[in-house]
Amino acid sequence: YWTRIRAVMKDKYGLADKFAAIALILDPQSADADLHTLETVKATRDAIAHRGENRQPKDLPLELTRNLARKYLRLHLGTGRTGSEA
Repeated sequence: YWTRIRAVMKDKYGLADKFAAIALILDPQSADADLHTLETVKATRDAIAHRGENRQPKDLPLELTRNLARKYLRLHLGTGRTGSEA
């Protein structure tokens, strides 16, 4: 049963779902806030990629994206430093 569920659900989890699971494990105290940040960044990305909206480079959430990526890469690698300490 579980093998079948895994096969069926293999591609059913979205980016935010996967991020939420990882964030909860690596930094449970700020997982909710970080998920909100990811959803903000993803909304901008989706507007550009899926709806063809034009955005000025100055309006892109580049710093948010970099900080979130750095934080979870550091946590994954086990340094224990968060993105705010970068």
